[in-house]
Amino acid sequence: RFLVDAEREDSLEIELKALTAIRGLSRHPKNHNRMVRDQALAALYTVVQSPLKSVRHKSLAMQTIAELCKSEANHKKVTELDGNQGLRKIILLVDHYDDSIRQYAAKAIESLAANVVLVEKLVEEGVLIPLKKLVKHHGGKMDLALSGIKALTELAQNVENQKIIVKEGFVPHVLRLANCGTSEVEKAATMAMARLAQSNVNRPKIIYHGGFKPLIYNAQYGRDELKEQSKEVLSNLFKMPGAKRDQLVKKAVDKFRSGGQRQRDESGYGLG
Repeated sequence: RFLVDAEREDSLEIELKALTAIRGLSRHPKNHNRMVRDQALAALYTVVQSPLKSVRHKSLAMQTIAELCKSEANHKKVTELDGNQGLRKIILLVDHYDDSIRQYAAKAIESLAANVVLVEKLVEEGVLIPLKKLVKHHGGKMDLALSGIKALTELAQNVENQKIIVKEGFVPHVLRLANCGTSEVEKAATMAMARLAQSNVNRPKIIYHGGFKPLIYNAQYGRDELKEQSKEVLSNLFKMPGAKRDQLVKKAVDKFRSGGQRQRDESGYGLG
């Protein structure tokens, strides 16, 4: 009721308090179904998309949407929003101008992608385009990068999605995050690489880009699922005809050597 009360002079202040309270309620999973039944999703989307609301209003609303998406029982209601345009609405928010909204939109995608019915649908609706921008251009904001790579990892559980993700050129960007210096992001990126490498079609490209490096490290030093999955993928990664495998490894080595030489040349030129 507070969210749609635009007649009051203090309505924006009241909305902010209401949104804060709703976000708090959404953190308890038992409340999710009731909140969706009470039409919370539609009201929250209205806030996020309204040009009259502040970034704080929009961020609180998006955080709550992300929380509600954690309950699979709500996924059907999410997709049915605005004439079955719910998925498309969230996908567009991954490319929002505000980082906090992008971050929580990616978290919503991560939750929705856990649904076997929606995981391919999200890719069909174009989620990889804004997600690639998020993973590639995170501006050093590791919370943003983490949300993006976790969403990608969830999408990569699907075999068909694995092929599309690699075809769309994600491997170099995932590898950069696998060596970014932030432990949680590195683990998530390595998990994404492990899942992408499960597809035979993807393995030549992954080898060429040096994608086996974080897998080798985590097969030795990783923990639990990441360690076991890295071992499993590595056991199959090089199962290609010997000549083709050796050629790909050589290309990868040559590529990294030439890259390192260019960096040294540029550094020397700058000092001169």
